[in-house]
Amino acid sequence: MSLSHITETKVQQVVALATALNNAFPRSPLGLDSRSKEDAAKASAYVASQQRRDLVAYYEGLSADERAELVALIWHGRGDVDPDWAFLLSQAKKERNGAEYVAQKASALPTYLQDGLAKLKAKSSA
Repeated sequence: MSLSHITETKVQQVVALATALNNAFPRSPLGLDSRSKEDAAKASAYVASQQRRDLVAYYEGLSADERAELVALIWHGRGDVDPDWAFLLSQAKKERNGAEYVAQKASALPTYLQDGLAKLKAKSSA
């Protein structure tokens, strides 16, 4: 079981882009308060940031098959859905999650993708 469309290099590029976004906008353990002008400004800066635009643009530049594999890999790494790769891929193709979905996961994206790759490699070698 392996990736058929997206390369590991492209997955690692998404990891790098998400990491750059996370480094530019570290998460507060308390989150953001939507009533605070300061936090509202932080949220606006995050959404408009070059790092976020880079992540979104890279994702949108992937083919539909690459995007589906990337989303399936996120789910696989997250581990909260059926671990069957064929099922995950089929669901990802049906749902057609967009760049916003991926961008919203940026804080955990590096972990999800690296864990997903590790799980796929472990299944391939088993």
